[in-house]
Amino acid sequence: MQRSTESLSLMTLHPGGGQYNCLAILRSFDEEPQMLINLNGTSIHVGKDNDLIHSYPELYNQNKEKLINKIAKVCRYDLAENRFGTLWLSSFSLN
Repeated sequence: MQRSTESLSLMTLHPGGGQYNCLAILRSFDEEPQMLINLNGTSIHVGKDNDLIHSYPELYNQNKEKLINKIAKVCRYDLAENRFGTLWLSSFSLN
């Protein structure tokens, strides 16, 4: 996200009736996520066609740059060559 030339938001989602624990990247809060990373599994759902990237932990360990570029291409994220800016993350819980 630090290489993205556009503002993106990172959220934790629990689709499938809470069955999944996912990280999602959104361009805005009123659109469907372009990417869901299954934190309890090994797949990433990307793009409007919901393409799958399997075994992302292995792909990340082999060549993280290649994996990031693949995700960016499918989701149409515009990436800069180098990181810039600051990544802000906030979290809250409602009891």
